[in-house]
Amino acid sequence: MFETPEPHRTLKVLLGALVFTLGAQSIRFFFGSITWYMRDTLGFPTLQLVPVAVAPFLVALLLPLLTRRLTLRGALWTGVWMLIIARVVNQVADSPAVDLWSAGLGTFAFVGLLPLLLSMGRPPLVGGVLLGLTLDSALKGMNLSLDLAYQPGIPSLLVVLALALVTLYLFWVATPTERQGVTWGSGWLLMGIGPMLFFQFLILQNQGWTAEVSGTPGPQTQLRIALLNVVALIAVGWWERNRMAGLAALVVLVGALLVAEAGPVVFNLFSLLAVPAAALVWASLVPDTDRAGMGASTVYLTAGMFLFVVDRKSV
Repeated sequence: MFETPEPHRTLKVLLGALVFTLGAQSIRFFFGSITWYMRDTLGFPTLQLVPVAVAPFLVALLLPLLTRRLTLRGALWTGVWMLIIARVVNQVADSPAVDLWSAGLGTFAFVGLLPLLLSMGRPPLVGGVLLGLTLDSALKGMNLSLDLAYQPGIPSLLVVLALALVTLYLFWVATPTERQGVTWGSGWLLMGIGPMLFFQFLILQNQGWTAEVSGTPGPQTQLRIALLNVVALIAVGWWERNRMAGLAALVVLVGALLVAEAGPVVFNLFSLLAVPAAALVWASLVPDTDRAGMGASTVYLTAGMFLFVVDRKSV
């Protein structure tokens, strides 16, 4: 993530982090809106909700295809603007229908942007996702795990607008080069993005879950998560290329998943190690990019996010 002096590396990481933050907010609101608006308010049967939930993730395949007509920068520009507009509309709208569609558009844009970010190299997808998790968790923790989209008022809107403006600035200065991607043989591990994000959102970054199982108060829990996210970023900076560290991290991560509902002592031990371990595992899943084209990275990342939907629906 930090090992070579590539121009604009830090800017690309920050761009990936803000895209992830806006996208994560859209995804959570989208699934919540499907549940309470379409199912509970409009009365749609559960089976009819499945195509709605899946659609933005599958249609997102179209966004990277724009590189053939608009160039990489044009496709990125389109996706970033779609994500920002959708997120701002979602923040200010007072119509449940508009909220649903804007969150769906934001989800589509975010998933479609993932292979485009990877085309800029590993930093936006490795460091960007991990820093984005840190920022996203911190923003939720400031209001007891309540997303900004559920917080009306000027302060929340100003935060969203600030995120949007900084994202646009970073995109403008972190100029992408030619299209890059991964090979079909090396890129299949990218499908781990969905299960990784599911595990992060459900357990590791979940203030409510951690507070309940560990028995610690909410503010202390949020501080703990924030500090562990910082440790995770440092761990990736030191050991992301170390295979033994990656294998050890995978063992810890599996152990944390198995004891997610265990008592406070066991859970505390594993969760303290699991956040840095998850970061190392994610870094090991993202291969180096080359000029192989974007086909493999587009298919694998979209398939991985589809697994995220499947995981959510199975809970």
